[in-house]
Amino acid sequence: MNTLLIRAEDIPRQKLEKLAAPLIRIVAEDLKDPKIRAEFEAWKAKKGARS
Repeated sequence: MNTLLIRAEDIPRQKLEKLAAPLIRIVAEDLKDPKIRAEFEAWKAKKGARS
């Protein structure tokens, strides 16, 4: 099996933004849900405590 290495820095910014746009919209929509937002905030606080 061949291995394919994709380095984000080699992808033009415009293409990265086009690839990321749908994911950003989905995440933003999900974060409108209070339960999901609370879980995210708890994760973020826990992550920040480890830094």
